[in-house]
Amino acid sequence: MAFYRVTRHAAIMRVGPAILICLGVLGSARAAWDAAIATPYWRIESPAGTIRWIEIHDLDAGRTTGLYHVQVLERELQSPPWKFRSLASHMALTESALRASIIDIAEERSVYPETFESGYSTWKEREAAGDAPVCKSEVTRCL
Repeated sequence: MAFYRVTRHAAIMRVGPAILICLGVLGSARAAWDAAIATPYWRIESPAGTIRWIEIHDLDAGRTTGLYHVQVLERELQSPPWKFRSLASHMALTESALRASIIDIAEERSVYPETFESGYSTWKEREAAGDAPVCKSEVTRCL
């Protein structure tokens, strides 16, 4: 009887951590943002030590067409708010990709619309040529 308890306990100790890891992975999955897209500024998934956000340009057009044009920005957590960089000056994405990417409303803002305009202009040229990329998954996968 004592041997059975020790063996059963050892089996639980071997399997237990694997179960906890699986539960942690499953528990960390996020649902897509299902509230209104009411602001152009959204937090997205970020590597440790950084904050990433997107700025939607012409939010009303995105609501109408279902294609959102964004700029992807990042700053280090310890950096002042004005010290950030553009990871993508322009990215076109579907509404489902936008919703899958949103974590929360962002407090951060962009101040250089010309960076976006340059990237958007290049995208429009590619669209006219039939070669414009559109992100259909999470923004971080399209970077």
